[in-house]
Amino acid sequence: MVTTLYLEINATCIFILSLILYKMHVNSGKSRNKHLFSYVVTNALILCLLDSLWALLEGGILALPRSANYILNFLYLFQAGHLSYSWYLFSEVTLDLPTFRNKVKHYVALLPITLLFILCFSSLWNGWIFYIDGSNTYHRGPLFILQPIIAYSYILYSAAKALIVGFLEKSHLKKLECRTVASFIILPLFFGLIQFFNQQIPTLCVGISLSFLIVFISFQERQISLDPLTGLNNRFRFHKYLESRINNSNDKHQLYLLMLDIDSFKKINDTYGHVEGDEALKIVADTLRKACGIHNCFISRYGGDEFVIVYECQSEKNICDMKNQITDTLNFLNDQAKKTYHISISIGYAVYMPDMTSSIDLVEKADGKLYEIKQERKKKGL
Repeated sequence: MVTTLYLEINATCIFILSLILYKMHVNSGKSRNKHLFSYVVTNALILCLLDSLWALLEGGILALPRSANYILNFLYLFQAGHLSYSWYLFSEVTLDLPTFRNKVKHYVALLPITLLFILCFSSLWNGWIFYIDGSNTYHRGPLFILQPIIAYSYILYSAAKALIVGFLEKSHLKKLECRTVASFIILPLFFGLIQFFNQQIPTLCVGISLSFLIVFISFQERQISLDPLTGLNNRFRFHKYLESRINNSNDKHQLYLLMLDIDSFKKINDTYGHVEGDEALKIVADTLRKACGIHNCFISRYGGDEFVIVYECQSEKNICDMKNQITDTLNFLNDQAKKTYHISISIGYAVYMPDMTSSIDLVEKADGKLYEIKQERKKKGL
């Protein structure tokens, strides 16, 4: 009865992880981040399969020789650490940390998983982590506690690093990513402790599967909120964010909305083609990330060649400074890109006033200011 329940729970976990892998394969692109996430989920799936084989063996349903029993337990205990290490790799890439650009740090990061491999493999002879007795029954060894300590060390480190990066990060989107990475450890740690004290309940696989499901859902929600071409927030996400900031506005800062578009964008498309037009959009998006990121602004592609920036600051002078910073950054990127055309932008802005009934009023006012500026530039032949 216990073995049957154990296998049923694991089967559910295997189904969840397999479904995540399938959805990642069907719906996701080919970024390094997505490949790494699929790699981590695959490792979790392997761990659940090995755990199921262990349950079959312990329940007397599957008969294996003593040597095969040793190998199965070695693979399971090491795979738990390998899964943790693969999550660490994924978190480093997700948080854009420089570990892999530093060979020394990379080799240091390999030390715990290497030690775990040596301890688990040598247990086939010395029984430090585990041993199989004469009746072919599994037992924990005197140094077994080192296995969960090493395995959890990577996830604990990733969670701590994510909390620090999230605290220092200005980007709203990056803060959400840090929060997701940091919270991943909660369920595996809680359910892992339960299984540590009661091996007959497969709670570790439950905690791991639920955590990956939460990360996957969060990952998909971010994809829905992003513009696929520029990687900025999309219009849907912008309206949700603007409404939330209006509802939570304070007296210390004023809420500004900047709207901008690319000058003569249609001419770029008609002359150089839509592929080059897409490149121009990416350059402007990169400009906004570099110029506005440090100010904790919300940046979004509004549609076509239009972009919006939500900025909470103390005075209009901050807006003028930001406009100058955007222009300087764009000129710098223009020089770097060495295109046969020059990208320029027009920027209009408006401040939220208490008499505005909704976020649409603020958008319309900023859009009106942008239109006025473009008309003035046309009159001047710019």
